[in-house]
Amino acid sequence: MGLKMCDIGMGRHVEVVSAENLTIFLKLLWAEYFVFDTGTSVAKASALFFYSRLFSQANTRFRYCIYVVHALNALWLAGILLSVIFECTPIQKVWDPTLPGRCDNSRILWMGSGIPSLIIDVFILVLPVPMVLRLKMNPTRKMLAIGVIVLGYL
Repeated sequence: MGLKMCDIGMGRHVEVVSAENLTIFLKLLWAEYFVFDTGTSVAKASALFFYSRLFSQANTRFRYCIYVVHALNALWLAGILLSVIFECTPIQKVWDPTLPGRCDNSRILWMGSGIPSLIIDVFILVLPVPMVLRLKMNPTRKMLAIGVIVLGYL
């Protein structure tokens, strides 16, 4: 999708893109939102499943925290997908601004998407730290283990 978007006008000034290509571009961009947000959510879920396996003998409080972050991630995905779907009424107004109807402020939509996503990322990064700190190893190795886990997520 990204290559096709570049082919039809991504990166160029909107005035030099033909109306036909602009419509195709906006349709692809709208579809890209679904692909990107779903991929982001799946990557976060993957990290959480990794933590579940890595710390499978962990206490129930840790597992509960993993379930809560999974739920937050799923709610974030559902919320952003519904927001994208209902950003404009009718939906076709997203790629055809000449249609009658209304569109919400997309800047608010993306800020409202990015902030919870960042918070979930921080939860995912911080979640394994207490488990690693409880390991019976010297402090240097603990910090290295935390670094490996954090860098692995990034």
